[in-house]
Order: sequence, then structure tokens, then C-alpha cells
Amino acid sequence: MSNLEDSISVDKQITISGKVYNIQKLKLQDYAALYERAKRNKKKELIDTYQLLGKEPNLDKVMNVSLTQEESVEASNSFTGIIFLLWRVLRKDNPDLTEEEVGNLIDINEMNDLLESITDEPTEEDKADKKKVIKKVVKKKK
Repeated sequence: MSNLEDSISVDKQITISGKVYNIQKLKLQDYAALYERAKRNKKKELIDTYQLLGKEPNLDKVMNVSLTQEESVEASNSFTGIIFLLWRVLRKDNPDLTEEEVGNLIDINEMNDLLESITDEPTEEDKADKKKVIKKVVKKKK
């Protein structure tokens, strides 16, 4: 854990399966870690496919794997992606908590509330403010 992560304050407390946890909102680094993990998984799948076909893996192809936008969204919306992101925010204050433990802690009925608590979903007021700014920008360009 970096010094920066250590210095970030707790954003809120949430209750999961009757236990209270201190959490911080998801940061850009959490999404970057999920993206890198999805890339590693895609590389492994590519190598496995070559091996199933009895061919030597094309190292250039394997090393230059990237994700499409659709694959990135799919990774963050998958159950494993959601568990990974929840684990990332929970482990900041609970370093001994494993990803598997997080997956076993969370009841499917609690998932939406948990995701809302760790993401910065814009409020209706934020959305209205954004629309005002967009209108001003459009008017200036005309």
C-alpha cells in the first residue's frame, strides 16, 4: 500500500452481513487494476487457445493484447469484476480480507446498495448542473 493510499480518509461506513466496514470510494487506480487483470486473463485465454490447437503461441499477439471497450465494460459488470472492485475498497481498511471472503460476504440482494456506496454516481442535481454547463458551452460556440 502506498503512502497516498494510507493518507486517504474513510468516505463512509457500510454494513455487509451485519458487520460494519470503513470504505473509500472507488478510485481510478481500482478500475485500472481491474482492466489490467482482465488483460492478463485475455492473454491467458489466448495462450490456452494456441495450446489447445497444438500451436506455439504468437508472442507478439499475446504481449500486445488489449481490451475493446465492450470487453472493459463486461469485465467491470461481471460478478468477478464486481467482487474484485469491492475487495479493492474493503481491503484498504481490512488488509487481511481476501477476494474470496468478499465474494462470500456479499448477499446478492445487497449488491446494488454496495455498488452505489462505493461509486460516485451523479445525483439528479449534478446531472442538472452538467446540462446547464453543456448548454452554456453550446451557446458560446454558436
